[in-house]
Amino acid sequence: MSERKVLNKYFPPDFDPSLIPRRKQPKNSQQVVRLMAPFSMRCNTCGEYIYKGKKFNARKETVEGEDYYGIKIFRFYIKCTLCSAEITFKTDPKNTDYSAEHGASRNFEPWREEQAVEEEDRLAKLEEEENNPMKALENRTVDSKREMDILDALQDIRARNARIERVGQSVDLLERMGMEEIETEEDRERKRQEDEDEKLYQRVLQGSGLAGASGGSTSEASGSTSVVTVKRKADGLEPDVQSLLPESTRALLASKSFGMPVLKKKKVEGKNSLGIKIKSRPVAKAARRGGRFLRSAPTTDVSAASVLPSPPPRPLRYSFTTSPLPCCPSESSTMAILAYASSLFSTAFRLAVYIFLEVVPLRFAKLVLPTLYLLYLVASYFQVPPQGQTVELEEEIITIDEKTNEDQTVETDVTVAQMMFVRPSPALTAREALATIVFSLPSPSRGLRVANLLINSLLLLSAVEFVSYPFFDDASDVIYTRVGAVYPDAVKVVVRYPKFNSTDHVVRLAWRHAEPDPWTDGPILNLTAENDWVSTVRLGSLWPSTNYEYRLEDVNNTVLPYPAKPIQFHTFPDSRVQSGSHFRFVASSCVTPNFPYLPFQGRRIKGFDLLANYLWPNEVPVVSPRVPEEQNASVSAEPVISDSANMTELPSEAFTSIAANASTVVPSSPVSERKAPTEFMIFMGDFIYADVPIYFGDDKEAYRRLYRRNYQSDSFRKVYERLPIFHTYDDHELHSRTHRMLSACTMLMNYDSSVEDQHYYDFRYGDVAFFVLDTRRYRSDISTEDPASHTMLGDKQLGALYDWLGKVLIRCKSLFQVDCQHTATFKFIVTSVPFTSLWQHDALTDSWAGFGYEKSALLSALQSVPNILLLSGDRHEFAAIEYTSSDAGHNVLEISTSPLSMFYVPFFRTLKMKSEGVVQKTRKVINVLENGTTEVTTVVDELPQEQVLKYIGNGNYKWSTIEVDTRDADHPVVKVEIMIDGVQAYSLTVRGKPVKLQSSIALGSFVPQTFKGVLDRIGLKPSRWF
Repeated sequence: MSERKVLNKYFPPDFDPSLIPRRKQPKNSQQVVRLMAPFSMRCNTCGEYIYKGKKFNARKETVEGEDYYGIKIFRFYIKCTLCSAEITFKTDPKNTDYSAEHGASRNFEPWREEQAVEEEDRLAKLEEEENNPMKALENRTVDSKREMDILDALQDIRARNARIERVGQSVDLLERMGMEEIETEEDRERKRQEDEDEKLYQRVLQGSGLAGASGGSTSEASGSTSVVTVKRKADGLEPDVQSLLPESTRALLASKSFGMPVLKKKKVEGKNSLGIKIKSRPVAKAARRGGRFLRSAPTTDVSAASVLPSPPPRPLRYSFTTSPLPCCPSESSTMAILAYASSLFSTAFRLAVYIFLEVVPLRFAKLVLPTLYLLYLVASYFQVPPQGQTVELEEEIITIDEKTNEDQTVETDVTVAQMMFVRPSPALTAREALATIVFSLPSPSRGLRVANLLINSLLLLSAVEFVSYPFFDDASDVIYTRVGAVYPDAVKVVVRYPKFNSTDHVVRLAWRHAEPDPWTDGPILNLTAENDWVSTVRLGSLWPSTNYEYRLEDVNNTVLPYPAKPIQFHTFPDSRVQSGSHFRFVASSCVTPNFPYLPFQGRRIKGFDLLANYLWPNEVPVVSPRVPEEQNASVSAEPVISDSANMTELPSEAFTSIAANASTVVPSSPVSERKAPTEFMIFMGDFIYADVPIYFGDDKEAYRRLYRRNYQSDSFRKVYERLPIFHTYDDHELHSRTHRMLSACTMLMNYDSSVEDQHYYDFRYGDVAFFVLDTRRYRSDISTEDPASHTMLGDKQLGALYDWLGKVLIRCKSLFQVDCQHTATFKFIVTSVPFTSLWQHDALTDSWAGFGYEKSALLSALQSVPNILLLSGDRHEFAAIEYTSSDAGHNVLEISTSPLSMFYVPFFRTLKMKSEGVVQKTRKVINVLENGTTEVTTVVDELPQEQVLKYIGNGNYKWSTIEVDTRDADHPVVKVEIMIDGVQAYSLTVRGKPVKLQSSIALGSFVPQTFKGVLDRIGLKPSRWF
């Protein structure tokens, strides 16, 4: 590293730079440079924001034919960090800046406009001054006046500051003078007391005869020395010892050569260390209340004949008024901090639990909730609860008794008498108690503190119960059976019937017509523990548009206890019979039991409860035989519009959409008009959430436990025992997009695929075709590969989809699809993720938006076929989106609905209302002139390529009910009802384009149902009629 960064290099004496061969380079070659984005910009392709300063490996070149006064202009090429689209920008020497050229738009910078306006004003002012000398003189005059005003204001400020400084010095001088006066008063008081003591001791000395001794006569011959010991009460004011002696004694002491210790005056404070205010002098100091202290006064040796006696002990009584004592201020502040920290942690914990159980079960909540709860417990443990009563110190009387001991020391007894008054704290009001419970505020009430602890503990247990329910209730003994894929002549049936203390179990499926016919032995299912006691069987040799029922038996034809009543189903009509169809089906996705959370309701899936009440209102959950499709042909299919004033007709050549306002709610009261029967349900993925709120493990049993949990739900059982369900899967059923657990759900979900280990398929109901996509297994990694090679479906599935489009649209006489014969009137394509690119955030990489090239090609193919509708889910929101085509194509409609029973995000919205790309469409306007002639004018309109017809984000329970009516070949209609939380929130009518169906010679659907049983008995099977 250091070798290539040196500044000095060695050149030999014979070095000749002209001998170095010159490398020939192109005239305008590009160089790779490392740079940072000079300004914030937004990619025009994907909308990604690129901030200023982001580093890129760019290509640099010189712009040919452009310069600024001889200064070269350079062009830089970078790529978008998200979609890798090429972005170019150039240097701008004129403005000492850079300018965006292609691929990105520079973000709006308001200060640039301000600078430009200021520069324009300055240039205009200069130009005006050049052309008008009087104006220049006026401007200079105004500038001079402004400068003078500024100088005056500055002088005022200086004067004001000087005045404030002088005032401050005066205040300090007054304070010093006041302190000197106070000290002078104290000195006077002290001098007065010293004079009184002087007079008292002079009288005592004269009475004891010590005055003669002090006159100078001493008994030095005897060789004895008299010691005078003076002892004094140790109070706050310590007097000088010499002041206690007469003048003769002081003179004697002054003649000796020994010094007296200097005693320092102790400053008399207005409040002692215990916070007691002094009311009267003298002040008595006590080491502690009710204690004693001993103190010896300074002693001195004098030549005296006797010992100076101590003054007679006298009781001293002092009265003081006291203020509340500040006890441990640092400890009190710590307790207050802990109290409010406990309240803060408790409130944050409750808010996090509410979001986790009622709004969004976020994955990281498994770490946040225990952490907040432990912090709350720790803060509560060290918190000192507030006192329930107030103690006030009214008065304190201190009595000091002094006496002299044998060792000539003064013993002082201090007695403290305190008058206390205890007042109980006022009781909490109902509002204060409620606030204490809600926000966990500190409270002296033990009951409220315990209630807060119990509430938080119950909330934590609720979160634990919600997360761990699949572990404790694994549903290993659940028994169920349902109908999956349905055909005109067959159905698929899935059965789970565990047999304990065994490894296998044989179950026979017996079936018959819905009428009282004898039971027919059907296929045998081999149920094994290895496959979780689940098996799927195909029941064939059935008639189209016919009601059947089946039950479960053992090998000895003994009817098994489950199901208690035979399971009934209805076969689909033959797709080759041009009799038209009239039916309904339900579409939705995303299910999690017991969300939003309710205690002890782990098996409840409220979305299925609402769906069952919607499909079979006020009805005992027993399936009655359906009326055949042929007999329903006369039923009116006109839509019931609740509010015609809110209807809006959307122009489209492929279909005309009439949408009711979302605020119009249709009540769930019985409708006089008979609705078409609901034939099946399409579930568009996320039937389980293997990774939300926690990942349950990467093994088959963990996945099977979640599937069994849904099947044991009584809410789901109401639906799957009466309604066939077509399934596809999505990302939450395969954690991190791995497909190792795909075999765990194959048996349970009953994918309708004719090829093993293939989960995309198609089916038909009469003249309506369906294609169900697998959008997870074959998608490529968009973060590593070239965007042009990104694929959602894979080559094989994409080819199957194009082949299906060719089958539903066949034998066109021209390339412009004139006079084509179709095999289906409406075509539905089911994708587990949204096809639109209007959803932002993670949808830019998870949905079709991340596969732009494949989506664009597929959309062009879809817009070449009339009457195509897309069904999608995954986003936990509802949106109806229209894809506008050019003049030669057909519009495509997408209905995205989810969740059926899961969370929605109320905090923010990520759906744009229309795309930035536009499509040009021409329309003819006929104008009638004054002379009566008509003039046709062609108008070109620019319409968004993708636009939202309706968007509804709220609601935990959403599904779409789609009614298809193709009995009138010239006016095919699709009616869409959006149900949110069990109430109709939006309706949409799609009027399809009439198509010419391919003729057929099939006779099976024309045979009356009463005659089909006779044909079965004489051995004529349905295959003979096709």
